[in-house]
Amino acid sequence: MDLALTNRIAIAALALIAPLALPNRVSAQASSEPAPAPAPSMEALPPLERVVALAREMAPTVALARAEVGVGRAAYAGARLGPVANPYLEVLGARGSAGATKDVAIQGSLFVPIEVSGQRGRRIAEVDALVAWQEAGLDASRAGAVGEAVRAYGALVVAAARVRTFEGLAGVSRDEAGVYEARLAAGDATERDAKLAKVEVARNSVIVAESRADLARAITDLHRLIGARVAEPVGLPAEPPPPKMAEPVAAAARSPHVKAKEREATYHAHAKDRQGREALSPINVIVTAGRGDLGEARFGGGLGWTFPAARRNQGDQARSEAERARASIERDVRARVIAATIEGLTAERREVRRALAELASVAEPAALASVEAAAATQRAGKGELLQVLIARRDLALLKARRLDLLQREWTLLSDLVTLTGDLP
Repeated sequence: MDLALTNRIAIAALALIAPLALPNRVSAQASSEPAPAPAPSMEALPPLERVVALAREMAPTVALARAEVGVGRAAYAGARLGPVANPYLEVLGARGSAGATKDVAIQGSLFVPIEVSGQRGRRIAEVDALVAWQEAGLDASRAGAVGEAVRAYGALVVAAARVRTFEGLAGVSRDEAGVYEARLAAGDATERDAKLAKVEVARNSVIVAESRADLARAITDLHRLIGARVAEPVGLPAEPPPPKMAEPVAAAARSPHVKAKEREATYHAHAKDRQGREALSPINVIVTAGRGDLGEARFGGGLGWTFPAARRNQGDQARSEAERARASIERDVRARVIAATIEGLTAERREVRRALAELASVAEPAALASVEAAAATQRAGKGELLQVLIARRDLALLKARRLDLLQREWTLLSDLVTLTGDLP
């Protein structure tokens, strides 16, 4: 065998192992195609804390919920009106027939309704409860937006790590395919080995393209939530931060979704109170003035009111009471479901962490040793390329599995944030 060709084979075999031992370092020759340059409008990916802060203010659902709070506050304009309602003026004229009266008798009556049963205070209390309900809904929307942002951020950093990992493997497989093409031309390798090397190149290239598609989707999702399009992250760890752990029942009780239902029940209770007060109609202060049949001036006054004997807003009060009961039931159901979900997510995350620890301490070192052994055997002329490919593929599958588990842990963190509102 030619000495130069032998050296090339040895160098390529060593290159098969080095990127697998250092998955976060990608060689400059890892890919024949340069990574696409970020668009000028892209910004560097901010830290997770900044992403969370932006999502709390910029997410579409948060903007809509904030607008709902503004609508609720507008109701104060009517609730704070004074107790004096619009006056009502009534003018009557009368004249007898057949000369029975000398002139036209005219009388005007001015009715001034005045609320004396505390209706204004009930209206303001109802709007206070409405605004509190909508602000609780805003908190729930923020929790959901932060949860989505955490999920998108995790998908982004994991997709970037996946791209780096498989670009390294793709680069190794291309170098290897080049070596076997040269060996085939020199008559030192079989066509089967050369074809296997080409298949490995194609397989890794497909995985890289798929990973870049996932990366593009993650960038778009984050753009939708924070209002800024970020560039591909470089060098960021794929591991998520630990969530704030709390006893499930206590965490569910302070969940913004549960508090929103509590505030809704309070609002309907205030609405029923206001409707009961409005069944007591305002007192009408009546002032009369006019001219009698003989042209004399006449003045008078009095009071008028309506007795709430038959109509007392029974339908509105019954509906408000039913809505209050429904909101209370939803609050209890949500609290129970959220507590059970938090308990399940915590147990699931514990198992994911156990699997990650097993991968890091046992599986990946064993797979790396298998790759080194297969490569050494093949370099010594006692093994086939297929055994090296199988060993390297097993290691790649373990690395991909680790990234899948990290993505799952990001998803669990996102779910916990959405349910509890506790920031990571």
